[in-house]
Formats: sequence, C-alpha cells, structure tokens
Amino acid sequence: MAASGAEAFRRNAPTLVVLWTAAGLLAWSYNSVPAVTGIADRLADVKAATGLLGALVAGAIAGGILPEIAKVLAGRMGRWDAARVRLVAFTAFVYAIVGVLVDLLYIVLAITVGPGRDWGTILAKMLIDQLIFTPFLGVAFAAYMFAWRGLGFRREALRGLFTKRGYLEHVWPMLPMCWLFWVPSLLIVYSLPVRLQFTFAILLEAAWSVLFVFRATASADESSLP
Repeated sequence: MAASGAEAFRRNAPTLVVLWTAAGLLAWSYNSVPAVTGIADRLADVKAATGLLGALVAGAIAGGILPEIAKVLAGRMGRWDAARVRLVAFTAFVYAIVGVLVDLLYIVLAITVGPGRDWGTILAKMLIDQLIFTPFLGVAFAAYMFAWRGLGFRREALRGLFTKRGYLEHVWPMLPMCWLFWVPSLLIVYSLPVRLQFTFAILLEAAWSVLFVFRATASADESSLP
C-alpha cells in the first residue's frame, strides 16, 4: 500500500514544525519587527529584479536545500549516499520549474483578481490556486516527474502517464494531502502584500516538498515493481 498522507505527516513532523514555525514567525514579524521588514523587502526587491530566473533558483533552493537544512535542525539528517544526492538534485530541479510556475501564477492572479488583501480576494486566489492551478499544473507536473523517475525515465512510459488512469494513479492521491497543507498556508500568503507573496510561499514550498517527496517516491517505487 502506498504511504498515506497521514504517515507522511507523522514521519516528517519534526522537520515540518521547524519550517512551519519559521514561515509563521516571518509572516507575523513582517509588520512587527523592523529588521524583518527590511530583510523581507530586500528579498522582494531581489526577486523583482531577477524575475523568472530568481523564481527558478528560489524554487530549487526551497525544494532541494531548505528541507535538508530543516532535517539537520530537527535531528533527522539521516545517511548521505549517492541515491540521496540524486534524489535531492532531482527534487531541486523539479521545484525549480514549480517555482517558475508559481511565480507566473501569482503574476496572473495579481492582474486578474487584483492586489487586494480583503477576504474576498484572498479566498478567490486560494480557490483558483488550489482547484485549478494545483490539480492541473503545479502538483500534476511534480507528480508526473516523480512517477517518470520511478519508471526509469523511459520515454515509452510517458504515454501511460498522461491518461485518465495515470492521473488517478499519480496525481489524484497527492491532492488531499496538498489541500490539507496549502489551504491554510495560502490564506496567510495571500494576506501579504503582492510583492512578498512569492518570497513567503517559497518557504512553505520547502515544507511541502518534504511531504510530497515522501509520498511521491513511495508511490513511484510501487509503480516500478514488476
């Protein structure tokens, strides 16, 4: 049986506590601690100056590097070997692309829904994010990439992935865990000024990648069994 979302939460709880706490404190302190406000604004300036390239690098760091740092802080470092290095590198690559997709989403939402921070705008952005972007692009892309990895990156395997059965097998099982994690998280993200939303979301992306990789690699390993 594939690893459940509950199991992913249980096994990675210490790591997630570190990441969630850091992101929550940063969001709270932005309007309360001048030093944090200054740093966040400078990061937002860097992101604005680097555009999609900055989103690419930030996504790679969030998906591949920050989770490993969090594991060290949580005392769950584990053993490094070639397989783990390859997994971290692959995860960083996947989340680099996801970072670009998220950045583009936020740009589109700011234009179409607006830059407001009222509850109507926050809820509209969260629903579009989680009911349209996530199941058909964000999580779907990452899920298909990890499924393809589990199938040995065989080109002929791609045909079976992009089918109704492939979607139900590889993408759909990720969504309940995704909604559980991201719905409350995005209520915080979309309550922030538009220029800061990507910066704070990318920190939460690090926490999410821990859960996602645990679930995706378990599913991929099962899919590759004869």
